[in-house]
Amino acid sequence: MSEVIERLVDEELTRTGGNVSKVARLLGMDYRELKQRQANASSYTFKRPNYPIPDDLFTLGKPGMQKHVIAVKDPGGPWPHRFFHPIKEARRLFDAGTHEMCQGRHKDGWVVLYLIPRKDPVGVRSFFYGVD
Repeated sequence: MSEVIERLVDEELTRTGGNVSKVARLLGMDYRELKQRQANASSYTFKRPNYPIPDDLFTLGKPGMQKHVIAVKDPGGPWPHRFFHPIKEARRLFDAGTHEMCQGRHKDGWVVLYLIPRKDPVGVRSFFYGVD
């Protein structure tokens, strides 16, 4: 990549909070190539939050998803200890087939974990079975 393209990619990654997929679409680049570039760039880091985890976690959820927020963390770090039990329960519900789990990113950098009830349970699965 030329120096100009490198700079443009870096600016877009900063603007989008490190969203490689969005940057690839915006710039018409191959996602896998851009993802590999980021894996090789040791100096690249995700946007980090500059304030402590708020007491009301729901404020960090995407519109319409706030009620499903169960935990938040700083990118690159472990889940804070205070979320151990909610995450353990979420894994149990996921394995029971009654809920789905997914992560999102808040504009300020937080990684947000969601637990969403399924309309139609899918039956027992064992993705997290035995994981504590």
